Amino acid sequence: MIIRKITSQEEERAMQIYHIAFEQIDRTTVDKESRTFYNHDNYALRDNRNDWPDCDRYASFTDEGEMTAVATVWKHRIRFDGNIVDMGGIGGVACLPQYRKKGAMASISRAFLTDMYTDGVFFSYLFPFSTEYYNRYGYSCCGTKVIWTLDLQALRTVDDSGTIYLYEGSEEDFNAIKDVYYKYTENFNMAVLRLDTKFRQYSLKTPDRDGYYTYLYRDDTGKPKAVMSFVKKYENDKTIMDCDNIWFLDKHSLLQFLNFAKGFKLHYNQIRFTLPSHINIHDLVSEWCIYDSSCYSTHLGMGRVINAQSVLEMARYRNWGKISIKLTDPVISENEGIYSIDYSNGKATSVKKVENATPDVTLSINTFSKLILGDCDSSDTVDYTDWRDGMTVHNPTAPFKDIFYQKPLFIMDSFW
Repeated sequence: MIIRKITSQEEERAMQIYHIAFEQIDRTTVDKESRTFYNHDNYALRDNRNDWPDCDRYASFTDEGEMTAVATVWKHRIRFDGNIVDMGGIGGVACLPQYRKKGAMASISRAFLTDMYTDGVFFSYLFPFSTEYYNRYGYSCCGTKVIWTLDLQALRTVDDSGTIYLYEGSEEDFNAIKDVYYKYTENFNMAVLRLDTKFRQYSLKTPDRDGYYTYLYRDDTGKPKAVMSFVKKYENDKTIMDCDNIWFLDKHSLLQFLNFAKGFKLHYNQIRFTLPSHINIHDLVSEWCIYDSSCYSTHLGMGRVINAQSVLEMARYRNWGKISIKLTDPVISENEGIYSIDYSNGKATSVKKVENATPDVTLSINTFSKLILGDCDSSDTVDYTDWRDGMTVHNPTAPFKDIFYQKPLFIMDSFW
C-alpha cells in the first residue's frame, strides 16, 4: 500500500471515489480552465476554486497504482483563546467498498496527522461518520449546538427599531455581512476566519432562483447588527423558516429578527435555527406551553489537538499558579510526556517537558483536546474522576479549573 498526497491531475478520480463510496450522484461539472464548479442548473457554486482555502488531498494506492481511498485536509485559520492559529479541517473521507477494512483509511489518517504536526498546525476538526472510529486517532466530541424550533405565534412582540432588508448583492452589504460574522464569532473557540469566497454564497444563491433569502439588520445609527439566511421547508404538515445561519451582536438585534420572522406567520408555522450552547434564549420566547416549540442539543463535531506544546503556550489561564499534565497520544508521539506549566495574568509563563516527575493528572489526547477547547462543565466543584474517560487524577487539589473551564466553542464551517 502506498500513501501520498495526490496531484491536481488525480483530483477528478478522488472525487469519483467520494461519490461512489457514499452512493451519491455527482451533479457538478468543472470548467477546467477557470476551475469553477457548476451545478446541474448551470450556475457557479463557487466563484473560482483557486479562491478556496488551501488543501492537501491524501490517497492510498495499491502497488499497481490504483487509487483506493481518499481524504482532504482543508487549511484554515481559527480562533483559540483570543489567538488566531492554524487548523486542519478533515473532509472528503472515502474508501471504495472493495478496499474497506484493509487499513487504507488508518494509514491515511496517520499520514495527515503526522504532516499537520510537522507543518505547525495547532488543531484538527472533523464531522464524523462514526465517533468511535475517530476516537482511535485522538479525536473527541468537542462542543454542542442547540437547534431551536419555535412556533412563530410563541415569539415575543417587540417595538420595531432599525431597518431589516433583503440582501441583493451590493458590496456595502456584502462587507456588512462579513463584519457581523466576525464580531459574532470573535470569542468562539474553533470559529473559522472565512475567506471572501465563503461569503459569496449569499450572492450566488438568490430568492427568485433558489428560494434562498438573506436579510440584514441595521440599528437606528445604520450599524450592521444581525444577519439571517433561510429557505422554506415543508415537514410534518408544517411550513418552516429554516435558517442556515442567524448571527447577532446583542439580544436586541436577535429580538428584532424574531419579531420580523413573526410577521411571516401567515406563510410559515415555525422558525428553526442553530445556536452555540452557551447562548440560551428560553426567556426570549413568550409562550412554551400552548404552541409547538422545542429545542435540543447535539454534538458539533470532533476536535483534536495536533501540537500540545504550542496549544499549552497559547491557552488562556485563570488566576496564577502551576500544574503538571501527562499526555498520551496514539499517533503523534511528540505530544506524549509530562508538561510542567507555570502561568499568571491569563497566560503561560513557562511550558516545558519534565522527566521523573509525578503529574497532577494523566490525560489522553482525546480528553485533553476536549477540555482545553472549553468543553467543560460550568461548575467549579465538579469531580472530574466521576465522569471523564481518559483522565486519571493524581492530585485532587491541583488547580484544574485554572486551565480547564467552560469557554464559548462553536464552529459553523464544514469540510468536504
